[in-house]
Amino acid sequence: MQTTITHLEKHLYADTNKTFLVHMGIRRKQEILTGEIATRASGLIKAYLTKHAIPTHAWIVLTNRISLVIQPTAAKNIFTIAEELQKLIKQKALPKEVDFYGDFLDHLLRKSEDPRFVSTELLAQCVSLGLAPNPKEYPFCGSFLHDMNQLATPESLMIESNYATSQQAK
Repeated sequence: MQTTITHLEKHLYADTNKTFLVHMGIRRKQEILTGEIATRASGLIKAYLTKHAIPTHAWIVLTNRISLVIQPTAAKNIFTIAEELQKLIKQKALPKEVDFYGDFLDHLLRKSEDPRFVSTELLAQCVSLGLAPNPKEYPFCGSFLHDMNQLATPESLMIESNYATSQQAK
């Protein structure tokens, strides 16, 4: 499904200095992204992001959605990355009857939002959903720009949270 975007949005989506939080999901909150499907989707995501050298702060496959903290490149804007990933996952990882979102939700990180903190919060979702005791033990997530040992620990979340709170107080 092709969505029309304005000239201003095209410029914003292509700004390689910006970082976006992108969510793609399954309609009706079906918990379908598990086991073999999650393994296939994870492999496709890693291969795509690597092949196209997409700056990736974090990515995760949860039971009903895929989320990424990424930056556009000179060759691919956020809109293109999301559309291509959706098409790839729908065609090669999901059963035909699964209704994968035709659209995606994105959020431009503000200057005050540290991509490392947002990435740590994103990765911590597998723990809050009871999918793993620690993001490092969850096989369907990763980062290409940060060391997972530093991102995916409760201590780093506390340190980042204290940093974010002190920055907001200034």
